[in-house]
Amino acid sequence: MALIAFCGDCHYQIYKMYDFLIAWEKRTGNVLDAVVHVGDYGVDMFGPNWKHLWDVDKEVPIETWVCMGNHENYPSIQKWQAEPERITRLHLLPDGGVTDVLGVKIASLWGNFSPKSWMNPDRIKHARDYKVPGTRLALHIYRPSVFQLMEYEGPVDVLVTHDASSIIVPMGFYGNPIPEGIRPILGLDRDENKTQGCPGITDLLRKFEPTYHFYGHYHVKDIRQVEGTKVICLNAFDKNASEAVEVVQFGN
Repeated sequence: MALIAFCGDCHYQIYKMYDFLIAWEKRTGNVLDAVVHVGDYGVDMFGPNWKHLWDVDKEVPIETWVCMGNHENYPSIQKWQAEPERITRLHLLPDGGVTDVLGVKIASLWGNFSPKSWMNPDRIKHARDYKVPGTRLALHIYRPSVFQLMEYEGPVDVLVTHDASSIIVPMGFYGNPIPEGIRPILGLDRDENKTQGCPGITDLLRKFEPTYHFYGHYHVKDIRQVEGTKVICLNAFDKNASEAVEVVQFGN
């Protein structure tokens, strides 16, 4: 039995998120077994919260697993991958893998969707190999990671991604223009100007039919039911903390 809090984008406000969760525990009398974060946690050596966590505190108060969003720094992720045990109780979810989190099988996929990077994943590989240092392309959804996850044959309880599937984008977003000022933050070209979600995430939903799919990225709360899967877009913690956390009890 596990009580897990799924959390939306905290955009570097790492300590405030844990303060909120600890206050929730005190208020409700419940104790969280784990936190699962859907990306834009703030893994960035240039951000003061992550740098302090990495260099000084080296621990978080609640066992935590983190997916990667577009507001992370890829060299900082690689540094963490080289020292995965450096921060006590903090774990990196893989890009295209399944992790057992206290008996709950969680499939994870990093990043935001770019139509051009989806069709040409070498753009992402090139960026991740440091040939284009600091580029946003490194955190686009990587098609080989989807293929790798599709090969997994076991059951999946929860799918955690940063972006949405192509069949469920939050209300009011699908097909709408992406503001010009936001496109560079997402690593998108000028002609990648429509919100559409990722077809690879749709494939994963159809293959695994998980009980839950959690994602963030859109800074709204949106809940849908797709056959047997409850699909929940979590708001951003720094925008609306109460809509950024969903607590789920697994097991009997």
